[in-house]
Amino acid sequence: MKSKISSRELNLSEKYQIQENIKLFKWFSSSIITFTLINICYILYLFISENILSFKNDFTSLHNCLLFISYFIIEIFILIKRHKNKKKAVQICEGDVCVRIPKNNPNKIVQERLKKAKSSGGANIKIITQENKTLNMNYDQQSYFNILKQSW
Repeated sequence: MKSKISSRELNLSEKYQIQENIKLFKWFSSSIITFTLINICYILYLFISENILSFKNDFTSLHNCLLFISYFIIEIFILIKRHKNKKKAVQICEGDVCVRIPKNNPNKIVQERLKKAKSSGGANIKIITQENKTLNMNYDQQSYFNILKQSW
């Protein structure tokens, strides 16, 4: 998905699908977190009730609890690594031309990127039909929704 967004060569259905996936993730993130917390509490309850409060030597619940905790430790480790490796970018605009560049770049690199963006004219979004005809993208809001409705 990231490569498709960065290449800027999406057709209308791919854009719609990416937006729907993001919406779906936002809607269900609270239920996922709630489900995870309930499972953590349940496994801790099982561990305490079966191993600490009783004198049985039942190691299966301890094993399950440790596996569950290790899953979260690995998940947190991956998130921390991802956050550290994430590139910080700044958007610099000059007139109607905007460029996203990594932070802490010298002024010379900023000016070179702005000149390159001005000379290339930016990326054009095109919708190509099955008959290889290019559709106009300068529609008002209602026309855009009509095109979207017809495509689905």
